[in-house]
Amino acid sequence: MSRVTLALVAPVGILAGALGYSVLNKPAPQTTDTVAVRAIVDEALAAHDATEKPRAVAAIDPAQLNPLIEQYLLSDPKILQRMSVALDTTLRAEQREQSTSAIASMRDKIYNDPDQVVLGNPKGDVTLVEFFDYNCGYCRSALPDLATLLAEDPNLRVVLKEFPILSNESIDAARVAVLVGKADVDYWSFHEALFSARGRWTRAQPSPPRANWA
Repeated sequence: MSRVTLALVAPVGILAGALGYSVLNKPAPQTTDTVAVRAIVDEALAAHDATEKPRAVAAIDPAQLNPLIEQYLLSDPKILQRMSVALDTTLRAEQREQSTSAIASMRDKIYNDPDQVVLGNPKGDVTLVEFFDYNCGYCRSALPDLATLLAEDPNLRVVLKEFPILSNESIDAARVAVLVGKADVDYWSFHEALFSARGRWTRAQPSPPRANWA
């Protein structure tokens, strides 16, 4: 056989081998019978899943479970402490979320009520809202700090909210304060005078000097 013949036979052999490999590895086409069988199997599985009853769960005997829980807790008593801390953290987070939602829902009433008393700069870039009771010792103690803030920050807007919760006398003082707030007077002088008075504010207590009211 000549070299030319060998040169032609070699590529032909390689091509034939490649075609044979392709044919052997080509997936056989699915027949109608194969599709039908698969549909029957899928239908049977679906029917089985639909009719299968949930498996019964074995009942737990408290007489056996409770001692195990007790033993587990006694093995590490700090578990209860960690649970208490986790519970407190969760409750505080829920309370903050509720407070944030409540403030958001009442935002206009809190910050922009036309009848509220505003001290400092009415158009200030920072607003401080104080809920107070004239018979509250903590509110009385905070008065000098509030005065300092008003004096040092010309852009501070302070909103005062009557919150009489300590006594009936607190309610009386709040009613008087509301009337003073509606009058054209220096409310801060009145506010400071009431908080600076000794003891608790009562109906029998003398009113602040007339100069502070007018």
